[in-house]
Amino acid sequence: MDYFVETTLDSPAEPSEKAALARLDVFNALHRYARLYLTDYSPVWAGIVPDSQRNRVTGLFDQVQQAAAVAPRLFSLQNLDGVLGLYDRRTASAQRRLYEYTDGDRVIAGVHLFENGGVDTVTFVGTGGATLEVDQYDARGFLSRRQVRYANRLVAEEYLTPHGEVRLELTYGATGRVELVREPDSGETFSTFRTWQRHRCEQALRSAENIVSSEQIALDLLKNISVRKFYYQPGQLGWVRKSPSQAKSRVVIDEFSEEQETIITEWAKALG
Repeated sequence: MDYFVETTLDSPAEPSEKAALARLDVFNALHRYARLYLTDYSPVWAGIVPDSQRNRVTGLFDQVQQAAAVAPRLFSLQNLDGVLGLYDRRTASAQRRLYEYTDGDRVIAGVHLFENGGVDTVTFVGTGGATLEVDQYDARGFLSRRQVRYANRLVAEEYLTPHGEVRLELTYGATGRVELVREPDSGETFSTFRTWQRHRCEQALRSAENIVSSEQIALDLLKNISVRKFYYQPGQLGWVRKSPSQAKSRVVIDEFSEEQETIITEWAKALG
């Protein structure tokens, strides 16, 4: 299987991210099954990718959080009322999709919604307006990450499954850097986030046939596995793709202005 490896898929999607999604159809035309793999936390990707491609996108956090096959649902303000229903809800800015839960004059939590009306983030605040906790919801409708703050700094993160089970814990030091990564199920611990990320990505992509990425930082995560890799970057004629181990070998494929048939032909040449 071939993988297009990117860090995240955000809204609005970057040109390289749009190219990766379009490339799924190109590789399909070449009878090569490919998937887009995201190495970083990307809770909004399911709200961006068309239904027809959703089963061809996955990522490190989807695997850790056991969310790869979860069916999307809408977690709305009405659903959130079931959690925070003891407080009053008011509109802070309908245009910006901001709402607040209050206890009298005191704001308990601020809420931001996705464009489709689903809950994006819930920010809990204490006396004086200091942020205590930020709950991030996945676009598929489940609480995905819980960030805990103390004295105006991030101290801990938890990543949850769609069923609310904690699958990953991050502890932050006074400098704001991750000091400990822990997987509660296995008990495995790592001293840095990057070490954990590399370990997990190598496990997931070790059997890939080809890896294509526009981000060197993503390819660096996979430098220790023996897989053919294509790195591409903007060039005067479009996107220049080359293998880092063969700098003289390159192929120019303009995925943005060429006809689909030409793009398919050029990728067939590049892959050999």
